[in-house]
Amino acid sequence: KTPLGWHILRVVKIEPAATQTFEQAKPQIEQELAQQAAIDRLEKLGNKVDDALAGGAPLADTAGKFGLKVTTVAAADTNGADPNGKPVALPPGKDEILKTVFSTEQGDTSRISQMQDGTIFAVRVDKVIAPQVRPLAEVKDKALAAWQAEQKRETASKEAEALAAAVKAELPLAKAAADKRLTVTPSPPLSRDAQNAAPAPPALISKLFAAKKGDVVTATDASGAYVAQLKEIQIPENPPDTAITGLSDQLAGEARVDAAGEFTEALRRRYPVEIKRDALDRMF
Repeated sequence: KTPLGWHILRVVKIEPAATQTFEQAKPQIEQELAQQAAIDRLEKLGNKVDDALAGGAPLADTAGKFGLKVTTVAAADTNGADPNGKPVALPPGKDEILKTVFSTEQGDTSRISQMQDGTIFAVRVDKVIAPQVRPLAEVKDKALAAWQAEQKRETASKEAEALAAAVKAELPLAKAAADKRLTVTPSPPLSRDAQNAAPAPPALISKLFAAKKGDVVTATDASGAYVAQLKEIQIPENPPDTAITGLSDQLAGEARVDAAGEFTEALRRRYPVEIKRDALDRMF
């Protein structure tokens, strides 16, 4: 049974199960047992540390007693940066540690937490610094650089739009660019799946693949503004088998998703479902 209803399946072939000898499986079994034993030891250690902290023992003293490492951070924000914007030194699992830090009150020590890899940790928050706007003197240079970069992007974007608008049937892109003392750089043939190696941003390539021959498109990213005119559309006569297989698999997957969605919607229309929220609330 699935969300679509009941199904009947017919088994047409059974592949014999592949079995391993004990000697073949022994290394993996040993590794799994050792890993589980280590996790069990850490869990027991975590319980002991938790008990000590709950009894009022200082975090540093408890860490020393059980041989745990202590990392001291003077100050950090939610992104793990110090007051100067530089990353602070934290053990692996920074995101989980920071999440615990910022859910712990000033002067409190958290309970022991365990990461996915079995690592245990606890945090103590000595002081909470209220959010504040940094003085202009500290951020002036960065703010000025960011503002100048944004102004340059806006100017470049406007110039790109103006250049694109100047292109006409009798005035190709190369001539329109030359009139503005700009140089046109011919691009090698582009493909949809080679955007990382292409001499143009993905946004421009996407627009080119949606354009018709002769169309002019523009795009802007952090590196600047781009104007391109689609000169030619090349359709490979003999595409490689890998490309055909990949496209076939993609289309087949999309077709299955579409068919399942349409079938589900048809069933919903034929057999409308009424959800009784009051009954659900009573049960859960």
